[in-house]
Amino acid sequence: GRALDRYIVPGQMDGFTRLCLVMLVVYLVAAAATFVHNWIMVGIGQNLVTDVRGELFDHVQTLSMPYHDQHRSGDLMSRISNDTEAINQALSNGLIEFTSNILLLGGTLITMFLLNWQLALGALVVIPAMLWITGEVTKRSRKAFRQVQRNLGALNAEMEESISGIQTIQAFAREADTFAQFREVNAQNRQVGIRADII
Repeated sequence: GRALDRYIVPGQMDGFTRLCLVMLVVYLVAAAATFVHNWIMVGIGQNLVTDVRGELFDHVQTLSMPYHDQHRSGDLMSRISNDTEAINQALSNGLIEFTSNILLLGGTLITMFLLNWQLALGALVVIPAMLWITGEVTKRSRKAFRQVQRNLGALNAEMEESISGIQTIQAFAREADTFAQFREVNAQNRQVGIRADII
């Protein structure tokens, strides 16, 4: 509205052109900053997860034989692959969103205080309630996603053992029993996944 009143209505197209160029430069700088920020955050996440996955694999190699007898190999494989990938997603996407939201919130608060500090103080009153709600949701979602990872480990263990022992299963005609057992584990994983996504 101000651009129309100041530049277009009086016929000062040069000023309007400069304003458009400034807006374009601001947009390009913001886009470039966002790209660099995302690139850095993703790089940090990938490097950290690579180190964690390597250390976890090395640790599994040093575990005793009784430990491997008591734990299914598919579950261990799931911890090395799926759990570390979950960490990767949390670090990459979570760090990007967290830092972006912090910067956005900081800029918004500064703008609000510059425009009307009384209204800004009133808006800050609801922040403790928002933080409490966020904390409660985070607790429930963390518990749900831990269950998802456990069920995913059981599912991978079931698949790994079934595929590695397929010759024995076929020799004793146990395909139907194996399939029924897999469907049961898969259904449990689906239910837990739905619950986690809803939360």
